Amino acid sequence: MSLLLSLILRTACPSTHHKLAIDALRFLRGERADEWRDLFLRHHKPLLAGAKAPDDELKDFGNHVLYGGQRPWGDAVAAAREQFDQLVAALAERRWTDAARAAGLLSHYVSDPLMPLNTRQSEAGNLVQRGIEWSVCRAYGQLQTILEDDLGGYPAVELPAAADGLEQFLHTGSKMAAQHYDALVEHFDLARALLDPAEALDQESQDRLAQCLGTAVVGFARVLERSIEQSRAEPPRQQTSPSGLVASLKAPFRVLSCHTFDQFVQRQLEEMHEELERTGKVSESLPEEQREIRRMHAEEVLRAPVGELVAAEENARGARYGHGTPPRYRPNRLRTHPGIVHTGGRLPPISSLSEPAIVQFQPQLSRSSPIEHARGITAQLAARLRAVAIDTIGDLISADPELLAERLRLRRGGAEMVLSWQGAARQACEQKEIRGQSLVRPTRSTHIATKRAA
Repeated sequence: MSLLLSLILRTACPSTHHKLAIDALRFLRGERADEWRDLFLRHHKPLLAGAKAPDDELKDFGNHVLYGGQRPWGDAVAAAREQFDQLVAALAERRWTDAARAAGLLSHYVSDPLMPLNTRQSEAGNLVQRGIEWSVCRAYGQLQTILEDDLGGYPAVELPAAADGLEQFLHTGSKMAAQHYDALVEHFDLARALLDPAEALDQESQDRLAQCLGTAVVGFARVLERSIEQSRAEPPRQQTSPSGLVASLKAPFRVLSCHTFDQFVQRQLEEMHEELERTGKVSESLPEEQREIRRMHAEEVLRAPVGELVAAEENARGARYGHGTPPRYRPNRLRTHPGIVHTGGRLPPISSLSEPAIVQFQPQLSRSSPIEHARGITAQLAARLRAVAIDTIGDLISADPELLAERLRLRRGGAEMVLSWQGAARQACEQKEIRGQSLVRPTRSTHIATKRAA
């Protein structure tokens, strides 16, 4: 695997769309896959520019979504087909720069309808979408690890052989992603995203998003393969070392650009959180993409003024954070080696009350229990708490909320967040029966744990 891919993925990809476009190159197949991979890496600048052009330049937000159900809406399929045809033409004519940009655009239109928040419209979904997108970007390496270590690899996606195989794939993938919509809204904690985006995704959210992300990554790789096959083009002979040298020299500046992008998104989330606290809803500070999609959907499908749709915050948002699949620590390191594809052809089911599951029992908690055992305390948050001498649940319960929030550098509402942790921990310690019964999808680690317990 090219070192250039690793360098670009780590330093030149501030958003999930950037990472996905580069990550998919790991999954290209065929005798000349390495040559095609090197071609797109050599032209990574137009590739990455194309991956964000729909958001930054074209602003054709109706082309980013695909809603199913009784009122289907969204032009993602048509936009993907248009860019696919442009990519095939550019490859056939050996216009490599144009082909790289078309591939970047195509990656955006292919991946968006495969992510849950682009499959339906609701006020709660609009409120958390930008936060979830940022969290996915910041936890990208962690989601890669979950796919390869916990789920047996990325999903084995194959495009239908028919002429409309791309369209069939997008419709099927969108229906799959839509099944996770409600769960993500219920499990995402917007307040935690302001502190640490990765912590805002509990284990249930991470497992669900990993499946969707894996489908988008491998699916786009298969779409690239189909475009290369239809173009009948041959990759040019080239050396990527000069491009690698230039990329390495630009790496420090790209890292700074990524940091600037993070600051921009964080300011957006802070403004949304402040409006939510002030008015109980988010309207004025909603990102342009969500505002425009909501307006278009209201006018074209619901036939109702947008003002009538801006309702109060839905109670379900974030209500189930920390429930469902128990937390597992997974390192958040970007993976750049050849991708592992799940040999079974489909991923194991995630936790669901309607699916077979293993019941796990957690021991009775006490004030001397490690801080990691407290409900809602992720591995990353536990590490931060230990850094300020909060090692046990008793330490957390006894701490002064305002002082602890200050030491953790929590933003507005930090003391209230600490109080919620303390309340959950205190309640858990006071209960006498065995708690922590949760339904989780069967994995190798849970089977081992059950066997040992027996």
